[in-house]
Amino acid sequence: MLRAPNLLLLLLCAGALHPRAALGATPEEPPPARPTPQEEPSAEPSAPKPSHDFDLFGDTSERADALSSPDLSKAIARRHHALKAHQILGLSTLALTAATVLVGQFNYDRLYTSGASGNDSLQLTHRILAYSTVGAFATTAGFALFAPKPVERSDPGFSTIDFHKLAVAGASAGMLTQLALGFVAAQAAQAGNGHLSSNMAGAHQLVGWTTLGLLSAAGISLLF
Repeated sequence: MLRAPNLLLLLLCAGALHPRAALGATPEEPPPARPTPQEEPSAEPSAPKPSHDFDLFGDTSERADALSSPDLSKAIARRHHALKAHQILGLSTLALTAATVLVGQFNYDRLYTSGASGNDSLQLTHRILAYSTVGAFATTAGFALFAPKPVERSDPGFSTIDFHKLAVAGASAGMLTQLALGFVAAQAAQAGNGHLSSNMAGAHQLVGWTTLGLLSAAGISLLF
Protein backbone atom coordinates (compact mmCIF):
# COMPACT_ATOMS: atom_id res chain seq x y z
CA MET A 1 0.00 0.00 0.00
CA LEU A 2 1.28 3.44 -1.01
CA ARG A 3 2.03 5.96 1.62
CA ALA A 4 0.44 9.37 1.63
CA PRO A 5 3.56 11.27 0.44
CA ASN A 6 4.00 8.86 -2.45
CA LEU A 7 0.32 9.13 -3.39
CA LEU A 8 0.50 12.93 -3.45
CA LEU A 9 3.58 12.80 -5.68
CA LEU A 10 1.80 10.44 -8.08
CA LEU A 11 -1.17 12.79 -8.38
CA LEU A 12 1.11 15.75 -9.09
CA CYS A 13 2.84 13.83 -11.90
CA ALA A 14 -0.51 12.89 -13.46
CA GLY A 15 -1.61 16.53 -13.40
CA ALA A 16 1.58 17.61 -15.11
CA LEU A 17 1.05 15.10 -17.92
CA HIS A 18 -2.63 16.10 -18.46
CA PRO A 19 -3.00 19.78 -17.48
CA ARG A 20 -6.41 20.36 -19.19
CA ALA A 21 -7.94 17.25 -17.60
CA ALA A 22 -6.56 18.20 -14.18
CA LEU A 23 -7.85 21.78 -14.41
CA GLY A 24 -11.22 20.76 -15.84
CA ALA A 25 -10.72 22.74 -19.07
CA THR A 26 -13.47 22.77 -21.63
CA PRO A 27 -12.91 21.03 -24.97
CA GLU A 28 -11.46 23.09 -27.79
CA GLU A 29 -13.94 25.05 -29.96
CA PRO A 30 -14.19 23.99 -33.62
CA PRO A 31 -12.21 26.18 -36.02
CA PRO A 32 -14.19 28.94 -37.74
CA ALA A 33 -15.56 28.16 -41.17
CA ARG A 34 -13.47 29.32 -44.04
CA PRO A 35 -15.07 32.17 -45.96
CA THR A 36 -16.40 31.18 -49.32
CA PRO A 37 -14.66 32.90 -52.23
CA GLN A 38 -16.60 35.74 -53.84
CA GLU A 39 -18.09 35.13 -57.22
CA GLU A 40 -15.90 36.42 -59.97
CA PRO A 41 -17.51 39.06 -62.25
CA SER A 42 -18.90 37.73 -65.47
CA ALA A 43 -16.70 38.15 -68.47
CA GLU A 44 -19.69 39.34 -70.56
CA PRO A 45 -20.17 43.15 -70.52
CA SER A 46 -23.44 44.40 -69.09
CA ALA A 47 -25.98 45.86 -71.50
CA PRO A 48 -25.91 49.67 -71.70
CA LYS A 49 -28.79 51.55 -70.12
CA PRO A 50 -31.34 52.90 -72.61
CA SER A 51 -31.02 56.60 -73.39
CA HIS A 52 -34.02 58.93 -73.50
CA ASP A 53 -32.26 61.73 -75.37
CA PHE A 54 -33.35 62.99 -78.80
CA ASP A 55 -31.06 63.73 -81.70
CA LEU A 56 -32.78 65.41 -84.61
CA PHE A 57 -29.72 65.16 -86.85
CA GLY A 58 -28.77 61.55 -86.08
CA ASP A 59 -25.11 61.81 -85.12
CA THR A 60 -24.13 64.26 -82.39
CA SER A 61 -21.20 65.69 -84.32
CA GLU A 62 -23.36 66.22 -87.41
CA ARG A 63 -25.93 67.98 -85.26
CA ALA A 64 -23.32 70.29 -83.80
CA ASP A 65 -21.93 71.08 -87.26
CA ALA A 66 -25.42 71.77 -88.62
CA LEU A 67 -26.41 74.08 -85.81
CA SER A 68 -23.14 75.98 -86.06
CA SER A 69 -23.70 76.74 -89.75
CA PRO A 70 -24.15 80.51 -90.32
CA ASP A 71 -26.62 79.93 -93.16
CA LEU A 72 -28.76 77.67 -91.01
CA SER A 73 -28.73 80.17 -88.15
CA LYS A 74 -29.90 82.94 -90.48
CA ALA A 75 -32.64 80.74 -91.93
CA ILE A 76 -33.85 79.78 -88.45
CA ALA A 77 -33.93 83.46 -87.45
CA ARG A 78 -35.93 84.40 -90.57
CA ARG A 79 -38.39 81.58 -89.94
CA HIS A 80 -38.78 82.67 -86.32
CA HIS A 81 -39.64 86.25 -87.33
CA ALA A 82 -42.00 85.08 -90.08
CA LEU A 83 -43.92 82.74 -87.79
CA LYS A 84 -44.06 85.41 -85.10
CA ALA A 85 -45.70 87.77 -87.58
CA HIS A 86 -47.96 84.90 -88.66
CA GLN A 87 -49.20 84.47 -85.09
CA ILE A 88 -49.86 88.19 -84.58
CA LEU A 89 -51.67 88.48 -87.91
CA GLY A 90 -53.57 85.29 -87.16
CA LEU A 91 -55.01 86.73 -83.97
CA SER A 92 -55.89 89.93 -85.83
CA THR A 93 -57.61 87.90 -88.54
CA LEU A 94 -59.56 85.99 -85.92
CA ALA A 95 -60.77 89.27 -84.38
CA LEU A 96 -61.75 90.62 -87.81
CA THR A 97 -63.61 87.41 -88.62
CA ALA A 98 -65.56 87.60 -85.38
CA ALA A 99 -66.50 91.23 -86.05
CA THR A 100 -67.52 90.40 -89.63
CA VAL A 101 -69.74 87.51 -88.56
CA LEU A 102 -71.41 89.48 -85.76
CA VAL A 103 -72.12 92.53 -87.93
CA GLY A 104 -73.32 90.19 -90.68
CA GLN A 105 -75.69 88.50 -88.25
CA PHE A 106 -77.16 91.88 -87.20
CA ASN A 107 -77.48 92.86 -90.86
CA TYR A 108 -79.21 89.57 -91.68
CA ASP A 109 -81.67 89.99 -88.79
CA ARG A 110 -82.58 93.49 -90.01
CA LEU A 111 -83.15 92.40 -93.60
CA TYR A 112 -84.37 88.80 -93.68
CA THR A 113 -85.92 87.68 -90.40
CA SER A 114 -89.62 87.91 -89.65
CA GLY A 115 -90.56 91.41 -88.63
CA ALA A 116 -87.33 92.79 -90.10
CA SER A 117 -87.13 96.55 -90.39
CA GLY A 118 -85.40 96.47 -93.76
CA ASN A 119 -82.67 98.77 -92.47
CA ASP A 120 -79.52 98.08 -94.49
CA SER A 121 -77.29 100.60 -92.70
CA LEU A 122 -74.90 97.82 -91.61
CA GLN A 123 -74.43 96.40 -95.09
CA LEU A 124 -71.50 98.63 -96.04
CA THR A 125 -69.81 98.03 -92.68
CA HIS A 126 -70.20 94.29 -93.13
CA ARG A 127 -68.73 94.47 -96.63
CA ILE A 128 -65.68 96.48 -95.50
CA LEU A 129 -65.05 94.06 -92.64
CA ALA A 130 -65.41 91.08 -94.99
CA TYR A 131 -62.83 92.42 -97.48
CA SER A 132 -60.47 93.35 -94.62
CA THR A 133 -60.80 89.83 -93.19
CA VAL A 134 -59.99 88.19 -96.52
CA GLY A 135 -56.95 90.44 -96.98
CA ALA A 136 -55.67 89.75 -93.46
CA PHE A 137 -56.26 86.03 -93.90
CA ALA A 138 -54.27 85.92 -97.16
CA THR A 139 -51.41 87.92 -95.62
CA THR A 140 -51.32 85.66 -92.58
CA ALA A 141 -51.21 82.56 -94.75
CA GLY A 142 -48.41 84.07 -96.86
CA PHE A 143 -46.11 84.49 -93.84
CA ALA A 144 -46.55 80.79 -93.02
CA LEU A 145 -46.28 79.46 -96.58
CA PHE A 146 -43.16 81.44 -97.55
CA ALA A 147 -41.29 81.09 -94.25
CA PRO A 148 -37.98 79.21 -94.76
CA LYS A 149 -37.80 75.60 -93.60
CA PRO A 150 -34.15 75.00 -92.64
CA VAL A 151 -34.87 71.74 -90.78
CA GLU A 152 -37.41 69.15 -91.81
CA ARG A 153 -39.60 67.57 -89.16
CA SER A 154 -38.34 64.15 -88.15
CA ASP A 155 -41.56 63.01 -86.45
CA PRO A 156 -44.09 61.73 -89.02
CA GLY A 157 -46.90 61.48 -86.46
CA PHE A 158 -49.99 63.69 -86.33
CA SER A 159 -49.37 66.80 -84.23
CA THR A 160 -51.08 70.05 -83.28
CA ILE A 161 -49.37 71.69 -86.26
CA ASP A 162 -51.14 69.23 -88.57
CA PHE A 163 -54.46 69.96 -86.85
CA HIS A 164 -53.78 73.69 -87.24
CA LYS A 165 -53.20 73.23 -90.97
CA LEU A 166 -56.40 71.21 -91.39
CA ALA A 167 -58.45 73.82 -89.53
CA VAL A 168 -56.94 76.63 -91.62
CA ALA A 169 -57.65 74.69 -94.83
CA GLY A 170 -61.29 74.39 -93.78
CA ALA A 171 -61.40 78.10 -92.94
CA SER A 172 -59.93 78.91 -96.36
CA ALA A 173 -62.72 76.97 -98.06
CA GLY A 174 -65.22 78.78 -95.84
CA MET A 175 -63.83 82.20 -96.82
CA LEU A 176 -64.14 81.44 -100.53
CA THR A 177 -67.63 80.03 -100.07
CA GLN A 178 -68.75 83.12 -98.17
CA LEU A 179 -67.50 85.41 -100.93
CA ALA A 180 -69.47 83.45 -103.53
CA LEU A 181 -72.66 83.27 -101.44
CA GLY A 182 -72.47 86.93 -100.47
CA PHE A 183 -72.05 87.97 -104.09
CA VAL A 184 -75.03 85.87 -105.22
CA ALA A 185 -77.19 87.20 -102.36
CA ALA A 186 -76.34 90.81 -103.24
CA GLN A 187 -77.06 90.29 -106.94
CA ALA A 188 -80.38 88.58 -106.17
CA ALA A 189 -81.40 91.46 -103.87
CA GLN A 190 -80.62 94.01 -106.60
CA ALA A 191 -82.65 91.96 -109.09
CA GLY A 192 -85.63 91.96 -106.72
CA ASN A 193 -85.47 88.21 -106.07
CA GLY A 194 -86.07 88.31 -102.33
CA HIS A 195 -86.48 84.53 -101.95
CA LEU A 196 -83.13 83.68 -103.52
CA SER A 197 -81.44 86.55 -101.73
CA SER A 198 -82.79 85.35 -98.36
CA ASN A 199 -81.67 81.77 -98.96
CA MET A 200 -78.19 82.79 -100.08
CA ALA A 201 -77.82 85.22 -97.19
CA GLY A 202 -78.84 82.51 -94.71
CA ALA A 203 -76.30 80.05 -96.15
CA HIS A 204 -73.69 82.82 -96.21
CA GLN A 205 -74.24 83.48 -92.52
CA LEU A 206 -74.12 79.77 -91.61
CA VAL A 207 -70.82 79.32 -93.41
CA GLY A 208 -69.54 82.44 -91.67
CA TRP A 209 -70.13 80.98 -88.19
CA THR A 210 -68.51 77.71 -89.29
CA THR A 211 -65.46 79.56 -90.59
CA LEU A 212 -65.17 81.48 -87.33
CA GLY A 213 -65.24 78.17 -85.41
CA LEU A 214 -62.51 76.69 -87.61
CA LEU A 215 -60.28 79.74 -87.19
CA SER A 216 -60.80 79.65 -83.43
CA ALA A 217 -59.80 75.97 -83.37
CA ALA A 218 -56.73 76.74 -85.47
CA GLY A 219 -55.62 79.42 -83.02
CA ILE A 220 -56.31 77.38 -79.89
CA SER A 221 -54.44 74.36 -81.27
CA LEU A 222 -51.15 76.26 -81.13
CA LEU A 223 -51.55 76.89 -77.40
CA PHE A 224 -51.22 73.19 -76.50
